[in-house]
Amino acid sequence: DRSTLAGSRSEAWALLLLDHEYFHARHLAGATSLPLPTGVGPEAARHFFEAAAWGFNVAEARAGRYPGLRPDEFSEALDRYGEHYRALRALTQQPAPDAWALLSRLLLDPVRLLRKGDSPR
Repeated sequence: DRSTLAGSRSEAWALLLLDHEYFHARHLAGATSLPLPTGVGPEAARHFFEAAAWGFNVAEARAGRYPGLRPDEFSEALDRYGEHYRALRALTQQPAPDAWALLSRLLLDPVRLLRKGDSPR
């Protein structure tokens, strides 16, 4: 979506978005220890994928990995993480409490789950 890079976006925002998509690629390729969601339906799976990737971006931003990221851009990443996390909770907490318990635990530290075995980030 070109609008995500249009206007007065910082270079740090562009890097964050590239990291976001690269996180998805690594996750889907099995290059992380973060499992793929199973048995939760496509909508819940989509929200899990997005919450994991945005959670990764928020953690990386907090660690200072995107120099020049503006406060409003950080807030947007945090908002997107929160939206997907809440949607996933709404879709799974009542009908599938075991799935919610597992998925929410995995989302607590997506940076840690990025590594598979002893491979570097």
